[in-house]
Amino acid sequence: MTHNPPIKVLYVDDEPINTTLFKINFKKHFEVILSMSGEEALAKLEANEDIDVVVSDFKMPGLNGVEFIREANEKYGQRPSVILTGFDTNKDIEEAMQDGNVNALLHKPMDKEELIETVNKCYKNFHPSL
Repeated sequence: MTHNPPIKVLYVDDEPINTTLFKINFKKHFEVILSMSGEEALAKLEANEDIDVVVSDFKMPGLNGVEFIREANEKYGQRPSVILTGFDTNKDIEEAMQDGNVNALLHKPMDKEELIETVNKCYKNFHPSL
């Protein structure tokens, strides 16, 4: 019986406490790569082509989460993406979900089990043969 490697998740958030907590909470479930901005996350995607799922905060300086995901999908290919927001859903998020750039939306504070389930579901939906 072969053991599948863990899903590699890129987590993008401009708040250091959030990236620290994400790593602590999810390192047993996923291989976690952290980024503090959309611009930095683009460089991480370029350096790590095997990232499976992107989880990004929506509201960040520079590129917001949706802008980052759109640019990432254009430059490095489509991969499952989850947006986190502490705010109400807005037009940018709705459009990104409709056009397939964003696959799921979760609200902060996030529920640990809901995030694990969402990442796994997005990954499986993107790779139905696995």
